[in-house]
Amino acid sequence: MLGRRSYIRSLAVDNDWLTRDSLLNRAFAKKFTETFSYKINLEPLPGLRIDINADRTYALNFQEYFRADSMGVFQSFSPTETGNFSMSYGMWTTSFVKARSDESSELFDKLLTNRIQIAERLAYSNAKWVDEGERFVYDSVGQDFYPRGYGAISPQVVLYSFLSAYGGKNPKTISLNPFPKTPIPNWTVNYNGLTQIPFIQRLFKTVNVTHAYRSAYSINTWRTNVDYDPENTTKTYRNSDMFIPKYDIGQVTISEQFAPLIGVDLGLHNSLTARVEYKKQRNLTLSFINNQLTEVVGDEIIIGAGYRLRNLSFIVSSLTGGNATRASNDLILKLDLGFRTDKTTLRRIDEQNSQVSAGQRKINIYVTADYTFSNRLSMQAYFRRDMSDPFVSSQFKNSNTAGGITMRFSLAQ
Repeated sequence: MLGRRSYIRSLAVDNDWLTRDSLLNRAFAKKFTETFSYKINLEPLPGLRIDINADRTYALNFQEYFRADSMGVFQSFSPTETGNFSMSYGMWTTSFVKARSDESSELFDKLLTNRIQIAERLAYSNAKWVDEGERFVYDSVGQDFYPRGYGAISPQVVLYSFLSAYGGKNPKTISLNPFPKTPIPNWTVNYNGLTQIPFIQRLFKTVNVTHAYRSAYSINTWRTNVDYDPENTTKTYRNSDMFIPKYDIGQVTISEQFAPLIGVDLGLHNSLTARVEYKKQRNLTLSFINNQLTEVVGDEIIIGAGYRLRNLSFIVSSLTGGNATRASNDLILKLDLGFRTDKTTLRRIDEQNSQVSAGQRKINIYVTADYTFSNRLSMQAYFRRDMSDPFVSSQFKNSNTAGGITMRFSLAQ
């Protein structure tokens, strides 16, 4: 069918397009995707460029079995909705909160503390819970009295507690919607106007300062809970006091990157270049299957230098006995030093403990020398050394060294 027809099923029945066989097992499906994004480019000062962008994607797949019953009357069976969701996010207010020396975390403690406030907000927004007497029960995991049906490990309670703690938001005012409507802007900043200052212009040919922030909130897969009853919002799972939520979400992820937090590229008048970058990243995955938060954090410092030896000449002899040729090109030397720290910490919500499961301190040294003999022949000499020192005892210190010479010969005309 062309176009959108919300009444396609009734139309198909009225025109006898569907078989009345009660054993029909092909599902009726609809797909819907909503994408929203915007970009803003600003140049408030000469040489200063600010790029702001945000995006939001909501995907929904509806499926049901629409077939005739034993009486020949068409009915809807097992309607379900599944989908995924992602949007640009912002966690910069908590970006620089570090874990304690014993690997406990102030932010994780806030997640645990926020649960009681979030549970109460969810409970009082449920009119049927209020009508049934506003009952509170003691929760052994949360070690406090929680509204019945909204315990300390209820997926709804944990989700919004997690977003409020790590997003730096107030648990009393954070939106109780797993699919926020408004994406939060991210940005990139570039400034190359420092060379307009006479003192800096005398020392440097070019000076570029960069900063970028990226963050995202995503739900890889969600589905409507087949046991959820909108007419009975206090319905619980069998042998449990936990209310059945509308959405069944396996895990959510929020991440951020300062790429870089600050970066400076310098070019001197004598063909020497230098750069310094400091990067930070954080990836948080909350699983409702095992009530575990996986936190991966990383910091990296990159120091680089380069030098161009201009018009360096070499005599290249012919392998076939012909006349030797003279090559005169630039020799490009580069040195890069990298200092990176990665750490993965598992934080159990039900057990309220934290443990480092992986991670390492890593040092990289990379030196290259590139020379082009002609438009067909080029050569590179390189040296690389990687050293890592793990955080966990089950892993060992490791180092790798590589070096050599590579030649590239092009047969293209």
